[in-house]
Amino acid sequence: MPEAEQALLDLHLRNTPAAASVEALARDGLVRIIAGDEWRDLERHRRLREQTTALQHEAFELRTTVMAPWRWRWRARRVDAMDEAVDQLGGESRFLRARLHELGLARETPEEYAPLADGRYAALTDGGVDRLYAWMYSEAFDPLIDAGPLRAAAEACMVIYARMLEHWRVAYPPPVLATTAAMLCEAPPDRRDGAVDTCIAIFDRWRRGRRTRSADRILVAAPIALACAAHEDPEQAVARAEEMEQALYELDFPRDREILWGAAMLLLHGFGPAKVARVREVWKRLIAADWAMGASTCRHAARLAQAQGTPGGIGARVERIYNEFARHVHDAGPACAVAASVLGQSDLHPTVRNTDARVPLAMESVYAHMVARALALAGSMPEPDAEMLRPDHSIVAGAVVARLPGSVARVAAVVEQTRRLLREVAGLPVARGPGGDPLTGAALLLCDRAWHGLGSTRLFAFEACAASGNQAWDESTIFRLAAPPWPVWRFR
Repeated sequence: MPEAEQALLDLHLRNTPAAASVEALARDGLVRIIAGDEWRDLERHRRLREQTTALQHEAFELRTTVMAPWRWRWRARRVDAMDEAVDQLGGESRFLRARLHELGLARETPEEYAPLADGRYAALTDGGVDRLYAWMYSEAFDPLIDAGPLRAAAEACMVIYARMLEHWRVAYPPPVLATTAAMLCEAPPDRRDGAVDTCIAIFDRWRRGRRTRSADRILVAAPIALACAAHEDPEQAVARAEEMEQALYELDFPRDREILWGAAMLLLHGFGPAKVARVREVWKRLIAADWAMGASTCRHAARLAQAQGTPGGIGARVERIYNEFARHVHDAGPACAVAASVLGQSDLHPTVRNTDARVPLAMESVYAHMVARALALAGSMPEPDAEMLRPDHSIVAGAVVARLPGSVARVAAVVEQTRRLLREVAGLPVARGPGGDPLTGAALLLCDRAWHGLGSTRLFAFEACAASGNQAWDESTIFRLAAPPWPVWRFR
């Protein structure tokens, strides 16, 4: 790997690169370096804005809450105290903003910067982003992709899959089972058996509450099991997930099973109840962008809350990517919206370029290349059945792997190799069912092993499962023993 590109990639991944490499990149105008005090001012300004927003929201709730007359005085005193605190925080925030404006950092965010060994912080400039993007998504990156670990990942996935089949004795397993097994492969080898046992115990607990529990609930149990501490009781893990779910309900999220999906992903990635306000801000921004997807929007907002940038910037990025999809896809619908949210998870996009010097506003979209890449990879995915009256989920699958570095041909080859290894290790005849190959979801989650941490698909478990046609099974259960009217897996 070239030394300059290695340092740029380390900065993008928020790692600590070598100081000499960063200094050389700064001289070339590819990296911006700031002092530690300047970064702390950026962080303080961000916290002041968060505290101000929280106080304003609490004051609004108090003003609009119906109270008994004898509590009106208390409410007035409480609201006045909040308004005074907001004024004090606003004064400090304006002072810091003026200082950051003098330093040329008024539009910067602390999340953009990675720490250096000497206490300073560095971030990519527009030129650095362009150079890194051009290298990562080209044939120059292909030699760094190693498909060697894929077989071991496929074998581990099928071992977990066989354990779940043996436990529940499922005759016709839905595609979500293979996707869940691939997700549980994220556990360290010494804790993998415990994670599988916890996932089974959690789903069995839900099954006791209602025997016809939908099969997709097992995919919710997987991140809860992965977030379990060593030797933690499954009941305690579920209680922590339900506490996170309740925190989302208190922020006006609708009461729906989709909220538990979002809570499970937040729990897995270390979000506490105090951080769910960021999820609400992203959710509001998506709703403002006409995401009429009901409670399922919470699931995508919970994932996007873990992306770099402000909630407003994340929502605007997703909206622009969707508009770019609409230019290329006839009748762009929910599948394109989900694909846009997947591509919007990354903040690595090239800068705007003028395509015609004679026309000042002839600007090429910064997302045009990534959208074209996602559509090209979608063409290599299994086609859904013609009789399905559902969105083309191959677009979602294409978006999941489009974020992986390398050329389109190389990425498509790795995904197909992963799917082929899963079939070979399973040793089972696989028939195409509604939505294409039922192993697509597992392949999408396992293929990133070829990138050795330089690219990951692990955030997109629910999107990967939808790409394997799991939605056709929402009305059935994992315990169904009668053959459905469409082709599915059959065991010898």
